[in-house]
Amino acid sequence: MITWIAINYIGFALAVTIAWLGYAYPLWVAVVALYLMPPFLARVTLLILGKPENNSPVPSKSAYAWWITTQLQVPFMRFSFLEELLRLVPGLYSFWLRLWGAKVGKFVFWSPKVLIADRPFVEIGDQAVLGYGAKMTSHLLTKDPKTLKLSLIFGEPKIGNRAIVGTMSAIAPGAMLGEGETLKATSALPPFYHFKNNQMFNESGIKQDAIFIMTHEEA
Repeated sequence: MITWIAINYIGFALAVTIAWLGYAYPLWVAVVALYLMPPFLARVTLLILGKPENNSPVPSKSAYAWWITTQLQVPFMRFSFLEELLRLVPGLYSFWLRLWGAKVGKFVFWSPKVLIADRPFVEIGDQAVLGYGAKMTSHLLTKDPKTLKLSLIFGEPKIGNRAIVGTMSAIAPGAMLGEGETLKATSALPPFYHFKNNQMFNESGIKQDAIFIMTHEEA
């Protein structure tokens, strides 16, 4: 558990390092380090520890892999404008996600406020559209009510070619939005569910009615 707590400071250490680079060297050195150092370190982490696995106990080697990559993303989660700057240049944000290890197709459109919570672990097809405030994540943490032990639920979410993720919608771990499908605004695709032929169903084929995060009036 001490290791788990120590990893919490990676984001802070990264921020201090980049601030020092900006002080000791020309500003462009710090900017380059800010955008390239975290993806590089994430790649090294996954090369050493491997990709996280579903239902991993916390702490564990698998959970450490996810937790370290999460901490490397902290500056971009706290200061979302850093990613918005990349999105001003068509194709640049997609290229940057690929540096993390994400699988991102061609001509993906990123609306403002899109949140990719686990940048190394997403798959997005060609010409996909992510609406305002859309969210994707590859992880959830669950607690056993009896033992109170934590487990990491992990699965790479996928968006098919030419699919559309509506405004303020969310795609959960292991969920898949099929090719050409549209996930309506303010709705959620639950963990390991698929959305295809305008229907939502789990891995066993059991259908699920649409789940809305908020009403359209609230949105």
